[in-house]
Parts: sequence; C-alpha cells; structure tokens
Amino acid sequence: MIVACDGDACIVAGEQAAMVSILQHHGRDPQQYLIEKATASQILQAIELGGAYAFDEEAYGRFLGPAQSAGLPLVEEDFSDPGPTGIHLVRVGYL
Repeated sequence: MIVACDGDACIVAGEQAAMVSILQHHGRDPQQYLIEKATASQILQAIELGGAYAFDEEAYGRFLGPAQSAGLPLVEEDFSDPGPTGIHLVRVGYL
C-alpha cells in the first residue's frame, strides 16, 4: 500500500499511480509529498496511537482482513458511488 499524509488523515492507495491520481484530483502536486509504502501492521500501529487513514478501494481491500484480525470493527464497503469529491475513500481511525 502507498501512503501520503495531508490534513487530518493519511491517504492510502493500492498503487503509486492511484496515489498520484488522487493527489492531482484534489489539486495537489504529488512531488510535494513524500509517498511511501506501508504495511498493514504499520498502519494498525499508527491507528492505535491515534492516527487516521483514508483508503481507496484496493488498499481497503488489502487492509480489511488484517484490521478485522486485529479487532477493528470494519466491514466490506461499497465503492460504487464516488461521492461529491469524485473519489471514494474510507476513513479509518480514532476521532
């Protein structure tokens, strides 16, 4: 999974090209971000410490099993509606 942080959550995409597309869609310059790979265990540790993540469909699909195994009450999501921003992201983390 590929991660870039902005605002109150880190964005997680399944592929680097998807991350670049998400950033550009929101008017951001991808070169202004440090885009890194992250494992589910790294993300789970950060959520436990109070972090928040916004997942695209591919990344959420990869994260769902490990998150459920770790006790997070996550369920399958419907990504068919892109919503008002044009990109459907699922936010996971403590508020």
